[in-house]
Amino acid sequence: MAHNLAQCQILVKKAVQAGAKALFLPEATDYIASSSEETVQLVKPVDRSEFILGLREEARRERLPIHVGVHEPGLDPKKVKNTVLWIDERGEIAQRYQKIHLFDVDIKDGPLRFPEISLALKRLGADIITFPSAFTIPTGQAHWEILLRARAIETQCYVIAAAQAGWHNEKRASYGHSMIIDPWGRVLAALGDSSDEPEIATAEIDDDLLRKVRMEVPLNRRTPPKFSLYNLEVPYHLRRLVRLLPAFQGDDSANLLFLGPILLCNPLRYLFSVPLFAFDDVRVPMAGV
Repeated sequence: MAHNLAQCQILVKKAVQAGAKALFLPEATDYIASSSEETVQLVKPVDRSEFILGLREEARRERLPIHVGVHEPGLDPKKVKNTVLWIDERGEIAQRYQKIHLFDVDIKDGPLRFPEISLALKRLGADIITFPSAFTIPTGQAHWEILLRARAIETQCYVIAAAQAGWHNEKRASYGHSMIIDPWGRVLAALGDSSDEPEIATAEIDDDLLRKVRMEVPLNRRTPPKFSLYNLEVPYHLRRLVRLLPAFQGDDSANLLFLGPILLCNPLRYLFSVPLFAFDDVRVPMAGV
């Protein structure tokens, strides 16, 4: 982790020299272990991780916010959390996000494959969506750029995808090809799959372009929904599930029926085996907005 911190310190210097307003680092920037056992052995809480403490100091000293993927201890001592931290310009951890979609197959990528999260963020007012990643080479070659550009086009947001690159150990290599993509789906900046030293890619975030794309190709509904599931005051663990509930298509209101501990949607499309709540004849956001 000391080596990775040193690499990140180089990136911080390059970002500051380039005039960047924030630095976006990949998933698992602190380490990628050679086994699940080693992953658990290396993990530390954020207040005791030399890597995270070092990055916080860099952010504070340079007044540069840093968005970074790291590991955190899980509730189960045999598991870890795949976390993204937003470290603000004071060096404080202002926000954190724990990865929701953890693959249970031999290939690894992440929420990039699940458009519902991006669409929910767009409905909540996002202009930039980030995908810190560590794609494997086979999935990266097949899907990486296609998925990123699709997420940018369907949300009409900028996409910033910082990606791990090269060999981490004898068992694992990552695809690389970090990208910044505009709301029209154009790749504004990209890196390769390996380099002798850490590299950065920079691009301008153009508010005028955001407005232009959204005006010329209006994906939002003409009238706002009567009710939004995303504004409910519900416990955090339930709110995360609700935000993942993909919206329903069609002009007719959706009927949500509460039957015991299960939320059924009529017509039945999604089912969660957790106790939620019920609403009847409420209009929910339309998919694709």
